Amino acid sequence: MGIKERKQRERDEKRNLILNAAGAIVAEEGIDSLSVRKIADRIEYSPAIIYHYFENKEDIMQHLLVGKYREVVDQFRAVEINNQNPETILREFLKKYIKWAMKNREIYKNIMLNNSTGVLEYTSVLCRGAVEKRPAVGMLAQVVKELSKEPLPEKHLNGEPEAGDEHMEIKAQAVWASAFGLVIRMIVENIPEEQQERLIAGHIELITDGLRGGK
Repeated sequence: MGIKERKQRERDEKRNLILNAAGAIVAEEGIDSLSVRKIADRIEYSPAIIYHYFENKEDIMQHLLVGKYREVVDQFRAVEINNQNPETILREFLKKYIKWAMKNREIYKNIMLNNSTGVLEYTSVLCRGAVEKRPAVGMLAQVVKELSKEPLPEKHLNGEPEAGDEHMEIKAQAVWASAFGLVIRMIVENIPEEQQERLIAGHIELITDGLRGGK
């Protein structure tokens, strides 16, 4: 390994150390408690060293949120690569997503329940046009479209015509919101693993049956 490659590896390792410390603080205290000083104290670095790798706290938070979101997208892509059947893709993704969220329960809860503008910029999924802004929602909407194969209603929601892609976006958002609600309640109620498995299986069955029209 050359000098340039070694320096880059060392830089990446230190950045990851800082991000891991930031993630631990968010999990323990919430994202609003994150500060450069707390990160520095945790890893026994001076704040000046941290500023050498990140511009400020917001830069650290951005990289942390983008990294977590990338984990979700990567899981979806891995499921798509290994499966062709849309129902199997949806089942496997929902299962992986919920289990991933439960494995990272504290940081998931503290990030996803935060309503600050800076965090919502990366976590909001219910806005109109989310399929374009959020790759995971876009992939989910495509799977929902392939699975449901239903004729689009002439009128939808408030009585106005709803475009096909927007209709599928709403469905994808509803699927995500349902999974999110299940995750949050299991975290809050500290549900044991055996019951988690039953709830996850029931949730997935309900979603897939509904999209297939109960067939």
